[in-house]
Amino acid sequence: MQKTWFLPDRFTVALILFIGVYGWVQPAEASLLDSDFYCTTYGCAALHDGNATDVYDVYVFATGGTVPSGSPLIPRVGNPVQGSGVVDMVETGTIDPAPQDLPLSGRGNQLVVDLYGNGTAYGFIFDNNPTGYLDANDVLTPITLNQNTRIEFLDNEIAHSFYIATNIGFDIYAQASIETRTDDLQTTVSPADIGFAISATRRGNDDGMKYGNQASIDTFTPNSSINDLGDLAGLQWVVQFSRLNGTSRNSNNQNAVYRQSIRINTVYTLPQLDFSIGKGDIRFQVNYDFYRH
Repeated sequence: MQKTWFLPDRFTVALILFIGVYGWVQPAEASLLDSDFYCTTYGCAALHDGNATDVYDVYVFATGGTVPSGSPLIPRVGNPVQGSGVVDMVETGTIDPAPQDLPLSGRGNQLVVDLYGNGTAYGFIFDNNPTGYLDANDVLTPITLNQNTRIEFLDNEIAHSFYIATNIGFDIYAQASIETRTDDLQTTVSPADIGFAISATRRGNDDGMKYGNQASIDTFTPNSSINDLGDLAGLQWVVQFSRLNGTSRNSNNQNAVYRQSIRINTVYTLPQLDFSIGKGDIRFQVNYDFYRH
């Protein structure tokens, strides 16, 4: 099975850098991990974002067989906990959808000035509206340049997540590519410039959605050789983890899928760019594949 997310939607360099990722996702009302025949008999995974849920099976409905180890899981058509919309990334720590178009308020990565090269950042843009991006209503504070002055990001990390509940072990594979790029960024920024890291959070509370109360992580092993989007030029193994769900088949089916979920976190790190790279947009596409371990 494969999920495609755009990370980031658009990579625009001006005085503020805008980054986005598709998304938004609703907790299912009951746990099919404990009550659905195909999940309890063969194993399955429920991928969600707080709004919609996709179910992926070991059982192959078309043939009556099962997915062998090392092969993609099968998306179930008409699954019983679909919810609304499609499963996409959320902004880590919230169930807010990662932005689908840019610029959006609060979704920019602001450039600041390190006047003396000592690691202390000075903001020189006053977002007068505020809109989260530079426009005609904003004010630029005058600065004095010297040989040590550097332009850099106030925050150069973009963090997005999704949630997953499963009663099987499986691997995540990923592949990144450039969908579009324009102007100067066709040559000045490459996938290898965008750092990549993946991790898991076992339990928490994101905007009132409690997850992981009935989940466990036996092993979570990222591929240590994957450090940036350039390392994902071809389909690559990203992480392996064993059975995450800590409940039994006899659990009360009122247990919601999100209580049996963990959160998978991805962090994309932007390089410390300056105005010398010019202007333009870059749109990266990242495909995630979930394989039976």
